[in-house]
Amino acid sequence: MSRIGKLLAVVCIALGSTVQADKASVEQLSPVERQQADFYRAIAGSGPAVAVVWTLDVPRVTLGTDIELTLVVKNAANAVELQRPNLADRPEWKERFSVIQDLPGTVLGEFRYKLRPRNVGTVELPIPKYRFYNPRLPEGRRFQVAFADALKLVVLPKPSLEKASVPTPLDAPPHFFEELPAFGRSAVSPPAISWWALLAVAGLAPPAWIMFWRWRNPDAAKLAKIRRAKSVRVALDGLRKAERSPEPVAMVSQIVLRYLWERWHVNSTATTPIEVAKAMRAEGLPADKLDEVEDLLRRCDEARFAPGADNEMTLVAVARKLVERWEGAAL
Repeated sequence: MSRIGKLLAVVCIALGSTVQADKASVEQLSPVERQQADFYRAIAGSGPAVAVVWTLDVPRVTLGTDIELTLVVKNAANAVELQRPNLADRPEWKERFSVIQDLPGTVLGEFRYKLRPRNVGTVELPIPKYRFYNPRLPEGRRFQVAFADALKLVVLPKPSLEKASVPTPLDAPPHFFEELPAFGRSAVSPPAISWWALLAVAGLAPPAWIMFWRWRNPDAAKLAKIRRAKSVRVALDGLRKAERSPEPVAMVSQIVLRYLWERWHVNSTATTPIEVAKAMRAEGLPADKLDEVEDLLRRCDEARFAPGADNEMTLVAVARKLVERWEGAAL
């Protein structure tokens, strides 16, 4: 083989490796590698290494108040496959917080948590390790750790409701403390319109208060309808925008998952077709819906990693019909 031919072969191999890295998936890893401690399915692509950022919405909070903790995973080649670190099962987190609740993220690679501190003082968050897989490194060194900055939270005590009683000073001219004689007092009667105004306020105040309270506190059925309408509206709007996104198929998959989490209460840790089917079965959803969602998610994965008959327009249309058909049946 000539020198030019050898150079072309090396270039082809390098390009093939780059394409393979960009289409990385945990399915390419062995079962033993998937069980690596602190590995949440992040795989590095051909660009910068995987990085993680943990942030608090506020650095100081009063005891008994909830705060939000956000984890953002950057530069992962398989953002749709990322798994959420389960903080609620870690003893060091349960020791510091009485409430640890998962919240849905707004974009791929974002995981949010609601926390409620247990004690007053400065709390140093026990940030877990975050390992990722780099297929471009030699075997034995492919699992790397993405380090994050330390986070501290200041928990303040609840403000005291008791106020120190201060005696009222009695400094005033002497005539302020003299009682007026009986003949100097005059009985003043309020005008008649004041009594009519008082009656009108007394009659209108209870209905107005009831209407205001009902507006601020809708019943359970109205709340469920509002929540359902919002989740459906978000899903359909997202599907309309998916065709113009850089990764439409990945966005379709993420929108369907978020719709299942918010509308049908499917566990938010389920991301793969098998996990989603298991979570839907645990919620008691019908088998036909389970098969339909599992088939759609598998077609999305095949379109992303092994392009075939389906494309982004087909999958967007299928996902939109799925949501509309389900909501039509649920109404």
